[in-house]
Amino acid sequence: MAEATAFLTELEDAVSRGTAESRLRALWHATDCLISGSYSEEQTWAFGEIIGRLAQEIEVGARVRLANELAPSKNAPIDVVNALSLDDSIDVAGPILRHSERLDPNILMSCARDKGQQHLLAISKRKTVAVLPGAVRRQLAFPVLTACVPSAVPNRPVTGTVGPPALL
Repeated sequence: MAEATAFLTELEDAVSRGTAESRLRALWHATDCLISGSYSEEQTWAFGEIIGRLAQEIEVGARVRLANELAPSKNAPIDVVNALSLDDSIDVAGPILRHSERLDPNILMSCARDKGQQHLLAISKRKTVAVLPGAVRRQLAFPVLTACVPSAVPNRPVTGTVGPPALL
């Protein structure tokens, strides 16, 4: 526990005084340590504060990599996961929306309500999808709706279907 705290303190110092290149290295090092280690919620939160600060300064390609690494992690920092899920780039948000178990359900609903069809399609690929409120359901384009609820169009194959379902 003391080692983790000392490591986080050193990492925070490196973040505040480092170059862009050293901060990127620190991001990947912190992410690797977090994913491979076992930490308390408080320590995970501290990692999240550092990773979150570093993630604000990185390009889309690096955010995509970060999202892909954090999405399957059971100890990914919740604030970082939530921020990545709201990214306008579906390449960043998609892995989190599809796979993260750490994503706050309220953020998931906000994303479903406020983001585009690609984000909704990613949400539809989750292992479990909570029932979407009517306002969100009305926003769904037909391909997204059939991905979420293939039975919405009875007696019609899901692949290659065109047009709105009669149920809406």
